[in-house]
Amino acid sequence: MDIGKRIRKIRQDNNLTQVALAKELGITQTSLTLLETGKRIPSDRTIMSLCHFLHVNEDWLRNGIGEEYTAHDSGFIDIRDIGKEDQAFIYSYIRLPEVKRQIFRECLAALCGGKHES
Repeated sequence: MDIGKRIRKIRQDNNLTQVALAKELGITQTSLTLLETGKRIPSDRTIMSLCHFLHVNEDWLRNGIGEEYTAHDSGFIDIRDIGKEDQAFIYSYIRLPEVKRQIFRECLAALCGGKHES
Protein backbone atom coordinates (compact mmCIF):
# COMPACT_ATOMS: atom_id res chain seq x y z
CA MET A 1 0.00 0.00 0.00
CA ASP A 2 1.45 3.40 -0.93
CA ILE A 3 1.28 6.58 1.15
CA GLY A 4 -1.76 7.86 -0.75
CA LYS A 5 -3.73 4.72 0.06
CA ARG A 6 -2.64 4.96 3.70
CA ILE A 7 -3.88 8.56 3.84
CA ARG A 8 -7.23 7.52 2.37
CA LYS A 9 -7.46 4.58 4.78
CA ILE A 10 -6.92 6.67 7.91
CA ARG A 11 -9.33 9.34 6.63
CA GLN A 12 -11.99 6.68 6.10
CA ASP A 13 -11.17 4.94 9.40
CA ASN A 14 -11.91 8.25 11.13
CA ASN A 15 -15.13 8.85 9.17
CA LEU A 16 -13.84 12.09 7.68
CA THR A 17 -14.75 13.53 4.32
CA GLN A 18 -12.01 14.81 2.07
CA VAL A 19 -13.32 18.33 2.63
CA ALA A 20 -13.16 18.01 6.44
CA LEU A 21 -9.68 16.50 6.51
CA ALA A 22 -8.32 18.94 3.94
CA LYS A 23 -9.62 21.85 6.01
CA GLU A 24 -7.95 20.45 9.14
CA LEU A 25 -4.66 20.03 7.27
CA GLY A 26 -4.82 23.49 5.70
CA ILE A 27 -4.93 22.19 2.14
CA THR A 28 -7.61 22.09 -0.53
CA GLN A 29 -9.86 19.12 -1.16
CA THR A 30 -8.30 18.86 -4.63
CA SER A 31 -4.83 18.61 -3.08
CA LEU A 32 -6.03 15.85 -0.76
CA THR A 33 -7.51 13.97 -3.73
CA LEU A 34 -4.15 14.19 -5.50
CA LEU A 35 -2.41 12.88 -2.37
CA GLU A 36 -4.81 9.99 -1.95
CA THR A 37 -4.52 8.97 -5.61
CA GLY A 38 -0.73 9.11 -5.52
CA LYS A 39 -0.50 11.94 -8.02
CA ARG A 40 1.19 14.18 -5.47
CA ILE A 41 3.60 13.43 -2.63
CA PRO A 42 2.62 15.00 0.72
CA SER A 43 4.87 17.66 2.19
CA ASP A 44 6.54 17.07 5.54
CA ARG A 45 4.19 19.69 7.01
CA THR A 46 1.12 17.81 5.75
CA ILE A 47 2.45 14.51 7.08
CA MET A 48 3.18 16.02 10.49
CA SER A 49 -0.25 17.68 10.64
CA LEU A 50 -1.96 14.43 9.71
CA CYS A 51 0.00 12.46 12.29
CA HIS A 52 -0.78 15.00 15.01
CA PHE A 53 -4.46 15.43 14.18
CA LEU A 54 -5.31 11.73 13.87
CA HIS A 55 -2.60 10.27 16.17
CA VAL A 56 -1.04 8.39 13.27
CA ASN A 57 2.35 6.70 13.55
CA GLU A 58 4.60 8.70 11.21
CA ASP A 59 6.71 5.67 10.26
CA TRP A 60 3.57 3.77 9.28
CA LEU A 61 2.24 6.70 7.26
CA ARG A 62 5.51 7.29 5.40
CA ASN A 63 6.72 3.70 5.00
CA GLY A 64 3.96 1.31 6.05
CA ILE A 65 6.06 0.13 9.02
CA GLY A 66 4.68 -0.47 12.51
CA GLU A 67 1.28 0.23 14.00
CA GLU A 68 -1.07 2.64 12.23
CA TYR A 69 -1.90 4.72 15.28
CA THR A 70 0.11 6.06 18.19
CA ALA A 71 -1.10 6.07 21.77
CA HIS A 72 -3.45 8.98 22.36
CA ASP A 73 -1.91 9.69 25.75
CA SER A 74 1.25 11.40 24.59
CA GLY A 75 1.25 13.82 27.52
CA PHE A 76 0.12 16.63 25.24
CA ILE A 77 -3.37 18.02 25.00
CA ASP A 78 -4.71 19.43 21.76
CA ILE A 79 -6.16 22.86 22.60
CA ARG A 80 -8.99 22.15 20.15
CA ASP A 81 -10.18 19.38 22.48
CA ILE A 82 -10.70 21.85 25.35
CA GLY A 83 -13.83 23.95 25.85
CA LYS A 84 -13.75 27.70 25.15
CA GLU A 85 -14.01 28.65 28.83
CA ASP A 86 -11.04 26.44 29.73
CA GLN A 87 -9.08 27.76 26.74
CA ALA A 88 -9.62 31.33 27.97
CA PHE A 89 -8.49 30.26 31.43
CA ILE A 90 -5.32 28.63 30.04
CA TYR A 91 -4.49 31.68 27.93
CA SER A 92 -4.97 33.90 30.99
CA TYR A 93 -2.58 31.69 32.97
CA ILE A 94 0.03 31.80 30.21
CA ARG A 95 -0.05 35.61 30.20
CA LEU A 96 0.60 35.83 33.96
CA PRO A 97 4.07 36.86 35.13
CA GLU A 98 6.13 33.87 36.29
CA VAL A 99 5.86 34.89 39.96
CA LYS A 100 2.06 34.73 39.83
CA ARG A 101 2.17 31.47 37.85
CA GLN A 102 4.27 29.93 40.63
CA ILE A 103 1.74 31.07 43.25
CA PHE A 104 -1.06 29.62 41.14
CA ARG A 105 0.76 26.27 40.79
CA GLU A 106 1.25 26.11 44.56
CA CYS A 107 -2.45 26.85 45.17
CA LEU A 108 -3.48 24.27 42.61
CA ALA A 109 -1.17 21.67 44.18
CA ALA A 110 -2.75 22.42 47.58
CA LEU A 111 -6.25 22.00 46.13
CA CYS A 112 -5.26 18.70 44.52
CA GLY A 113 -3.66 17.38 47.69
CA GLY A 114 -0.14 17.99 46.41
CA LYS A 115 -0.81 15.88 43.30
CA HIS A 116 -1.02 16.93 39.71
CA GLU A 117 -1.96 15.10 36.55
CA SER A 118 0.21 15.22 33.49
